[in-house]
Amino acid sequence: MVSCKKGINYPPNENCITRVNFPLDQVSPADSAAAIALLDQHNIPHKNVMPAYVSIYNVPTGDNAGNYANIFVTQYINGLPVISGDIWYQFYNNVLQSTYGTLYSGYYPNSLPQHSLPQLRTLYFNAVAKNASQQFATSLQDSCLKATLGYYDLNVNLNTKPNLVRAWLIMPEHGSFPHVYLRDDNSAVIIYDAGIVFYDVHKDQKTITGNAFKRQ
Repeated sequence: MVSCKKGINYPPNENCITRVNFPLDQVSPADSAAAIALLDQHNIPHKNVMPAYVSIYNVPTGDNAGNYANIFVTQYINGLPVISGDIWYQFYNNVLQSTYGTLYSGYYPNSLPQHSLPQLRTLYFNAVAKNASQQFATSLQDSCLKATLGYYDLNVNLNTKPNLVRAWLIMPEHGSFPHVYLRDDNSAVIIYDAGIVFYDVHKDQKTITGNAFKRQ
């Protein structure tokens, strides 16, 4: 765990929580340019998106020989990222094979946050205390945090009309778990993810500890 200490590595903030940009993992300029070029070749709009992950590779021989590309892009609305899921384009030999995800359009809540960073820190640790063991929650209390403001589609996994709300993604400063997706309008926890995944051989499915995907 990282101790919650003030210093030159953190902005002036009494509660040791920093607002950061999204995506958290930056794509290299070369990969970003290659991704945009491939999208342009297929007339795929990218005005309000940013490459989040790019994988372009060649399989020289065998039954699966060919050129492959997987491009994930994050959509931006009102200057904020959609944090409930990226758009995924799959290419084979420079031909688009499939597209996953939703490109949103229309009017959505403004980009002004309702919660302050100190409030988010309290809400984050409340979620940890509710979903994790007391020992783990106590060990995390002195950790610094980072938070990203964006939009979350509450119906992202449902075949229905999108329902985007302004939300925060909060996690430890130097780690990814546990992370919490929190509604900005009413403080409700959308998802608590402890980052621990088990495979249930009897049910032939993955199960996630820590009451992940617990929506309110």
